[in-house]
Amino acid sequence: MLNMNWTDKKLVSLNRLYIAKILSLEELKNKLRASLVENRFKYWKPNFEDSGRLDKVLTLLRVRANTVLDIVENFRYFDSREFDYFIDADAVNKHVFNNSFDFLNFCPRLAKKFNDIEQFTSQNIENLLRDAAEKEGVKLNTLCNATRVILTGQAVGASLFELIELIGKETTVFRLNKVADDEGYLLWLAENSVQIA
Repeated sequence: MLNMNWTDKKLVSLNRLYIAKILSLEELKNKLRASLVENRFKYWKPNFEDSGRLDKVLTLLRVRANTVLDIVENFRYFDSREFDYFIDADAVNKHVFNNSFDFLNFCPRLAKKFNDIEQFTSQNIENLLRDAAEKEGVKLNTLCNATRVILTGQAVGASLFELIELIGKETTVFRLNKVADDEGYLLWLAENSVQIA
């Protein structure tokens, strides 16, 4: 029997290549279906698959996944409007609170900007964030990192502009307004690393 050690960088690299380049989208969906159906949050929804949105989400997530379970873990921030994912406390502290840019006070204005986008596409989202960073006199990276943490709970991940498009306008606006309205809620999530159902 082969002893698989997932700390072996070569094995991780090969598995990442297999997921990103070799598996077809259908094969990947078949491998994921059981995990997503059995998950306690029931991520697998037939209407999600039928809409074609699932293909876009998987295409986005697979390029950074080391294992299929990485995709399952990251799938949840596409599933609901509420925060039903773990918030990385270090990421919140670094990118939201311990930042020279007062992101939380900017959240309502950013939410309004997102709400005003007629065509909610990755290109328009990128243009909006670039313009907002320039007007606020802040680096684009600083704004994007804080936005990513609020929307996904993580400091790193897939292309932010495509990710926001797939999360959708309503959810993006809701999450930005939620933390702006209740800073304590974000602090509590971060301090407790709690997953909210």
